[in-house]
Amino acid sequence: MEEGPECPAKDRLGPYATREEAARALETADERNREWRSDPRWSDGPPAGDDQG
Repeated sequence: MEEGPECPAKDRLGPYATREEAARALETADERNREWRSDPRWSDGPPAGDDQG
């Protein structure tokens, strides 16, 4: 895990309230992406070439 100015902003997720939340950042992002992909308010359908169900 990187902290501080050495980590470029383009590579950052967060901010997070705790170290534990930060440690789960990629897992949290994956969970949210799955939810958004299946939410009809955010998409007219599955992306082209998306074979994940």
